[in-house]
Amino acid sequence: LSKCLIASKKRTEMSTRTNTLMECSLNPNLSYNCDRPYPNCTSSLGFQFSSLWTISQLINSSCPQDWRLYDPQTATLSEAACEQIAGTSWTIYPGADIWARLTTWKFPLFQLVAIFPKPPLSFWVEAFVIFHLLGNPVSSIQDLLLKFTNCQNRAEYWEGRLRSLRLLLEDPEPRPRYGNMTRKWKALAIITDSYDEWGQDKGEAAITFLQDRLQVIVTVPMTLASDAVTDGEKRDLLAICQKTGNALAADRTTKFFPVIVAQGFFIGTVAIAVGRTESAAEIPNPSTYINIEAHSIAFTALYFWIIPAVVLASVIGASQTENSIPRILQRFQTDIENAFPKWTISLPNIHLTKDDVEGRPDAALRERSGGIYSWQPMQSRNANFHRPIHTVNRVADPPQGFVRKVFYSLIELLHFQRGSPVLALIIVAAGTLTGFLISYLIPPIGFECRHLGEILIYEAWLLNAALDYISWGEYHRSRFWFTFAKDFLTAAATMGGIIATQVGVFNRCSCYTLWGKTGLALPEISRVAGTLVHRIATVYPAIAFLCVSFELVVFPALIAVQYPHAIRVFLQRDDNASNMHFWHAILDDWFHKDGPFYRRGARAVWKGTRQGMKRTTDTVLRRRTSTTRRSSSSVALLPNPT
Repeated sequence: LSKCLIASKKRTEMSTRTNTLMECSLNPNLSYNCDRPYPNCTSSLGFQFSSLWTISQLINSSCPQDWRLYDPQTATLSEAACEQIAGTSWTIYPGADIWARLTTWKFPLFQLVAIFPKPPLSFWVEAFVIFHLLGNPVSSIQDLLLKFTNCQNRAEYWEGRLRSLRLLLEDPEPRPRYGNMTRKWKALAIITDSYDEWGQDKGEAAITFLQDRLQVIVTVPMTLASDAVTDGEKRDLLAICQKTGNALAADRTTKFFPVIVAQGFFIGTVAIAVGRTESAAEIPNPSTYINIEAHSIAFTALYFWIIPAVVLASVIGASQTENSIPRILQRFQTDIENAFPKWTISLPNIHLTKDDVEGRPDAALRERSGGIYSWQPMQSRNANFHRPIHTVNRVADPPQGFVRKVFYSLIELLHFQRGSPVLALIIVAAGTLTGFLISYLIPPIGFECRHLGEILIYEAWLLNAALDYISWGEYHRSRFWFTFAKDFLTAAATMGGIIATQVGVFNRCSCYTLWGKTGLALPEISRVAGTLVHRIATVYPAIAFLCVSFELVVFPALIAVQYPHAIRVFLQRDDNASNMHFWHAILDDWFHKDGPFYRRGARAVWKGTRQGMKRTTDTVLRRRTSTTRRSSSSVALLPNPT
């Protein structure tokens, strides 16, 4: 077979050199035979399914033993014959088809990117967030998880510290999980997390001051009696912290409704497009080719990681304006100074302007230190390193409940440490593997040129993420623009590759023959058409929506189990009420009222069983009694035989 292919290629090259090939005739009325076969020709239409199918039928009908046929039974052309007719280059798709596929498969994803929360620091920062998301998804998701990790550690720390102040807080709730103490540690966590936007050292300084005031941990010898903090002062300080936490929670916009609507539109659009493609393929001469639409699904699957990325960013939210958080933190410091004039306030100074920050001209300290939630350059890239100075010194409680044990076992199995890039890599790789598998199952089945495009896109993302491990000096001014440049280039290259696939860069002979390993798999061939019609209704959407379910449900659920405190901090309200009041009501009814629901259910079942047995016994006794009475009365009515 390889010798035949080599000979065919040589004949093609000779014909091309002599430039004697005529235009291919598509007239089915012309008769040919083996003595006068269909002539060698070239088509000005290029690689087009309908014209190539007509030509292959003419060649097969004229002489089934023609050298240009790879398989005479299916009338498939060889790669050499296809390249002789259509050329070795690719052919652009019709403009209407390009626009239809872009609006069907790509624009819904761009809509998700458009609603990705962006901190309102500047125009360049918002552009940076978009390019960083599209050009470096691994780093974007990892840095969002690092933000969750830092907030989770802060929240766990304050929850553990405030346990010693439970009596001081005078929590009226029988369960402090939903009471005053919970509101206080969430307020302290969001305050210290806000200071972290100017660097973790700022957050550590805020923690040091607050813990010294709340727990009387004095780092310098006390020389004045006023240095001792009374219980009343602790209550006043906690009240100020609660007020500041409510202001920060009100400033942080966490809107899920637009995200839910956008993701619903995306999933619905994909489902409708799959159904429309399936219906269009059932007509005799379809204008929508299933194989091209299935490949569009495959390349769309590469970007399924946008779904969990948008969910994570929506949980964190974004500030209303650039100066909102600095004003709130400055007011927090002013309130403490007014309430406690004798205290030495050692809270970090937060600047409202970006000019001359700490002696660095034109320095955006907030932008380079943590103010961009999807880019945390000051956080460590080492999974084992990311543990803040202030951590909770207590043994972690074992997970309770079957579901939580299963999730924690899965997390431990996959080694999802806090701050680890493993989960981010898996989230991005899931979409790539989905697209790779769908492309593999499209006839001709096997590894083909589209897989090279998918691999190149994924490798570009991995290479860009690896560049983030370059060692930079602290607060280096050029790091932001270097990251901006490489993310912009990577985003332009990958998105350009996606658009090129929709234009038709893979619409060539080699992509439909596996580089000569099989015949030209045209969608008009009955065997190919049957496979495509069956799989577009079953296999392709099943694989795609399985990945969507993982990206939309499984991965966010794993993150919710791993970062429960961080989610509660980010989603806290400014009215001290819970966002999950209905869930708490269910928990109160199922777990806390007269014991867990399964115990109450067992008691109810046992009580019902006992009552049922008692009713059954009473019924049987009543029937026996009535039967005995009827028998006695019947005997009494009988005549006396004597």
